[in-house]
Amino acid sequence: MTQGSPQGSTQEPGPDRSGRTTADTVLDLFEQQARDTPRNHALIAGADSLTYGQLDSRANRLAHHLIADGLPPGAVVAVGTARRTEIVVALLAALKAGGAYAVIDVESPFAGQRQLAALNPYVLLTDAAHHARLDDGSALHVIRLGAEAAEASARSTEAPARPEPGATAAVLFTGASFPRAVPVGHARLLAAHQAWTKVVRPVPEDRHLITQSPALTPFAAGWTGALCSGGALVVPERTPWTPEGVRRAIEAEQVGVVHTDPAGA
Repeated sequence: MTQGSPQGSTQEPGPDRSGRTTADTVLDLFEQQARDTPRNHALIAGADSLTYGQLDSRANRLAHHLIADGLPPGAVVAVGTARRTEIVVALLAALKAGGAYAVIDVESPFAGQRQLAALNPYVLLTDAAHHARLDDGSALHVIRLGAEAAEASARSTEAPARPEPGATAAVLFTGASFPRAVPVGHARLLAAHQAWTKVVRPVPEDRHLITQSPALTPFAAGWTGALCSGGALVVPERTPWTPEGVRRAIEAEQVGVVHTDPAGA
């Protein structure tokens, strides 16, 4: 279920650093917002908050780190951490580096291991605690976000000259008892966002609350809905959600758009 502002529209894309005018991907739309409104709130995760400029810079640094690590175009970057801020930075970085992202279920180590086995990713971005929980003894290539933070923070904050993206933008997992991995292309992700904006008509003043787990498919609709329309993405560090919890979060964060399921409505 998604609720939104009754009026408003997203901005038309402007030229990027190369001078092109483009909106071929949701990443293009996010980067346009970062150029146009770098001081606006982009991400609110509990006590953590980032502006569009800060979020873009952090994602650029990590993208450069992935490229230096040898990430091939179109390769899958698995994201396995509970911190919502790091998840959003990592998925944007994967796209900026020319890869595809997949968020892993870290609440259930067994489920997370099954997802990693199904994905066969180029790399897993994680932290020390979740690395230990997700490690099944395989020779999975891992970048530990905390351990390599100093090296990544020394990278450029400018957007990398990313290669042509692969066919897949993300690998999303369904919410079934046995989640199924679903590859989603750049065109499909963009089309879904554009169709959503025609119905909801979000405005940059909106704050978007997502109650779905980052490992599930609806999270993609939530983050693109917020960050590609200039709004603020609200992702408190809490699960599961109850209707009363959703109501309190709406009031506390002055939320105007809610991305939830019937159980949280």
